[in-house]
Amino acid sequence: DHVIRLMDPGTGEELRKFSGHSGWITCLDFHPGGAAFVSGGWDRTLRLWQISGEGDPVVFRGHAGYVTCVAWAPDGKDFISGSWDGSIRRWDPATGKETRRYGDPRGLVTKVSLERRRVTEKDESTGDEEARRLGFKQVPVEHTKFVYKAMVTSLSWKGDRILSGDNGNLVLLWDARKEEAIDCFAAHRDAVTAVAFDASGKGFVSAGEDGLGYLHALR
Repeated sequence: DHVIRLMDPGTGEELRKFSGHSGWITCLDFHPGGAAFVSGGWDRTLRLWQISGEGDPVVFRGHAGYVTCVAWAPDGKDFISGSWDGSIRRWDPATGKETRRYGDPRGLVTKVSLERRRVTEKDESTGDEEARRLGFKQVPVEHTKFVYKAMVTSLSWKGDRILSGDNGNLVLLWDARKEEAIDCFAAHRDAVTAVAFDASGKGFVSAGEDGLGYLHALR
């Protein structure tokens, strides 16, 4: 119904409604301070709301595809969003304007398909199913003739690092300061649906449509 509802977890009662999106709402994230949240959806917009319900939401426009994920910076000064247009964008909450873009909207150029095939064959030849499920593979990012294009499905932000998952079965690690991908993880055999840093920032977990979850260590 394109409406966000704030609920009381103790009583299950509805406290407030937030209306404004004209399509399905697919994601939201609370500001670290707890007084606001950002939502995104199929109308290709993001909206910044005050929990108090006061005032109109700040609307952020720019994505050319459905908005699928959003994540606040740890310091709460800005936030990022991912979309079916393949881009990750950074936004200024005060102005409603895009301030940075990670990667190219057409997709990151990376060499992964041959590496993923080799890894799969090696795992299957060992017959060690447990090792395949619990292990993970890191594939260096290399600029080649192969163009990698995928829809961004999930995001997580910790310190100066950003994680993105996509429907190309990959998790990419980005440098938040340089707008560059610095590592690539190719463990999943189907679309990645969720990513999250651990509390220390030295590792992360990912989940995918292959029905598997992986615990990864960062170098």
